[in-house]
Amino acid sequence: MAYIYIQVFVPKHFVSSRETNAVRCSLKANDGLLYPLAKSFIFIHKPTVIIKFEDVETIEFQRYDPTVASGARNFDLVVSLKPSSAYEAREYSFASIDRAEFSALHDFLIARNLSIVKIVVSFHIHVLSCTLKQ
Repeated sequence: MAYIYIQVFVPKHFVSSRETNAVRCSLKANDGLLYPLAKSFIFIHKPTVIIKFEDVETIEFQRYDPTVASGARNFDLVVSLKPSSAYEAREYSFASIDRAEFSALHDFLIARNLSIVKIVVSFHIHVLSCTLKQ
């Protein structure tokens, strides 16, 4: 009898606002689940993508607006990789993450000492029609 060593990914460090270990999002046109693990991200569906934290250069939150109660319900998480990394893409954009997941995901990434460069806030400008009449 032979034994084989296989590394198993166990999602136990991240807990979402829905008490799960993953957040629903899309990568390109494919819906799936993004699991923030102890040392990496893993996106499960087509294509399955594993991104080690040691290969991450920066992380950027896009389309997040904490002041809007109804408008922007989702945000994007953009993971930029170091130039020397051997991944297919230089940047991965995980789109349409539920706004309720922001705090848990942000706190998790801060705890992992990942470089968050900026949070791009989406602004909604409401102009009354009477100000346009001139």
